[in-house]
Amino acid sequence: MPGGGAFADAVDTLSMQPVLQAHRLLWVGTLAVGVVGLLSTGIAPVINALVGITVAIAVHRVAGATHPPYALAVSGAAALHVVGMVGGYDQLWWYDHLTHTIAGMLVTVALIWTLRAVDPSRSRVAIVGGAVLGTAAVGAVWEVIEIGARWATATLSLPAVLVHYGTDDTVFDLIFNMVGAAVAVVLRAERWL
Repeated sequence: MPGGGAFADAVDTLSMQPVLQAHRLLWVGTLAVGVVGLLSTGIAPVINALVGITVAIAVHRVAGATHPPYALAVSGAAALHVVGMVGGYDQLWWYDHLTHTIAGMLVTVALIWTLRAVDPSRSRVAIVGGAVLGTAAVGAVWEVIEIGARWATATLSLPAVLVHYGTDDTVFDLIFNMVGAAVAVVLRAERWL
């Protein structure tokens, strides 16, 4: 509550406590799943958990005060990814589609906010179009990173940190990133996240 004084600041702080507790629960849960994965499948889940938690904490610090649901969704997406690393991706045919849809939605929302901040005079069509194209580009870069990480770990005889399931998987990942972008645009998710 801007200009509301110490009492208003205290109320704001208290109202954020459940959100902060939810973040912490997701972060601890993500790390716990990573450690369980370490015991069953190797180092990859722990590395993915640490990277996911780092990204979630950075987003929480940058956007947590202005967009708490968005920051919480990023923490949830990190947790979903690590659960996928310990079996979700292998055991549930639709799990990878779900995580890429959510990621596509979150990237699109972040890009809409960014493009609007850079040039608030642009039309919604231009901003959304740029965000959707940006989401496609981010998805393509991610797939290159995934393939490159797999190649590098195989070349160096190290355990895989990211798993690449082949060309079909890459195509479906890119498609579901765009499904997420479409969901974000249709639902105008930038308004409620």
